[in-house]
Amino acid sequence: MDERVEEEDRISNLPEEILYNILYFMPKKDAAQTCVLSKSWRFLWQNRLTISYSEGSSLFSGPHRTRLFINAVQSHLSKDNHHRIEEFHLDLNSSDSASLLENWIPMLKSIGVKDFFLSIDLHAPEPEQPSSSSSSYFHLPSVFFQAESLTSLRLVRCKFPQYDRIVHFHRLEVICLRNVEFTDQHTINKIFSTCPLITSIHLEECKGLHLTNIDVFLKHLKHFTFINKQFKDEFCGIDILSVSTIETIHIHGSSTRFRFHGHNFTYLKELSLKFVIYSTDSFDFSSCYEFPLLESFDITGSGLEDINLRMHAPKILHFKCLGYNSIPSISFTTPMSRQCRSVLGFRCRHPESNWFLELSVLLHAFSQSQIYLTVFLDPMPNILNIKREVIDNIDGVDVEELGLNMVHPSPFTTFLDCMFSIFRPRNIVQHSYVLESHIERDQKHLTEFLCNFLTMKRWEFTRKEDLEEVRIESFDADNQQWEPVLLSECALLPKSKNRVRFQLKWSEDANRDEESSSSKRRKLE
Repeated sequence: MDERVEEEDRISNLPEEILYNILYFMPKKDAAQTCVLSKSWRFLWQNRLTISYSEGSSLFSGPHRTRLFINAVQSHLSKDNHHRIEEFHLDLNSSDSASLLENWIPMLKSIGVKDFFLSIDLHAPEPEQPSSSSSSYFHLPSVFFQAESLTSLRLVRCKFPQYDRIVHFHRLEVICLRNVEFTDQHTINKIFSTCPLITSIHLEECKGLHLTNIDVFLKHLKHFTFINKQFKDEFCGIDILSVSTIETIHIHGSSTRFRFHGHNFTYLKELSLKFVIYSTDSFDFSSCYEFPLLESFDITGSGLEDINLRMHAPKILHFKCLGYNSIPSISFTTPMSRQCRSVLGFRCRHPESNWFLELSVLLHAFSQSQIYLTVFLDPMPNILNIKREVIDNIDGVDVEELGLNMVHPSPFTTFLDCMFSIFRPRNIVQHSYVLESHIERDQKHLTEFLCNFLTMKRWEFTRKEDLEEVRIESFDADNQQWEPVLLSECALLPKSKNRVRFQLKWSEDANRDEESSSSKRRKLE
């Protein structure tokens, strides 16, 4: 025991510069735990310096706020500190302060900064000058690529120069780039190739990646996000290789081609693909994708007709698929949980027999989950190509909610009849994507139509005998709850309560017949 105390005392008596360097190379949590070693260590860890200044802060107000801000940063950097600065955060909004970055950034290397955050928000450009103009970006000096100590890099509205030498970001673990411009489209891959420790990549609205193919193959990567809504004329490709460590993938970009390589994503929990460009090689359709921990999957956009995805995802809890012109082919090798919420939405331009068959196949794949289906039907579609003998032989699926978006719904009795042949909705609601001024009108039209279609004897549909009860409820926006209403009251509802839903109760015999039919079909298969 005495020897341990003596050894501990000898460490405590080391020069402060050495102690600060010891703490610098320790994770922040471990450094904080050194406070229990002895009294001399109690507050030592708190001296791991952080420089964090925002020019827009209330600390710098008045006509000389820019000068006050510059003086504060300069003073902090010029202090005779023998220990290293770990975090350097700057939020600038004037060209005067931004000009001094030429002097401040080279210090990243000399002072050993680990976490660097820089946000540039210069004065608004002239009306004729686009917000993405290069004049509103800060041009990073080449010395920036030599900051070997960086573990976290976050930049907003900066511009990367062309750099032909080796990038020295060997310790980098987190990189987040928002509204960043690349002079050389190959710079981004050059950075990734020299950062073997990266765990998180976030690229949002970055300019200059036209015709760039981003290869995501980093053995420690856990989180990858790519968002591009602004630069739609810049075509970019993203290849996700089978990285065993990756946990989240979020890609949102209308000019982004996406492609998966490999099939085993052992730790992937979230996968979101919105408005990306799909092709026949986006997925390997000959194999089953292994997502043993996947909890959330969001696939949205057009071109889903090229999707034929088979997956093993036993822990899926949220699945969202919104297709604008087509219905994808998606299947699961293991049963889905009843706790899974499946949100499906499709636009129907020309309802034909094949469209209903494809929808039925997809609904059966999700039949063990809670299905929330939305259908947008274009006005006056061609419904002459529907073969009733095909539709009537389909086993129905239970759907928690059907959202309808139908302009002038009265001609669409045949369409709804076919819909009710392939599934049984428990609730029907109005989903409107039209002008605000038309929502109330369309809600009224749809309510009247559904009331007649579901309750009046003059409207018949194939499975009407299975419908036992129809109840109408309106949503009270003030009390945030659904309340029952009479059919005669629907036209008199105030605006705060004009959101209506229909609750449908189907006979248990119909459900049992469907289950028995499905069971027999599975045995034959």
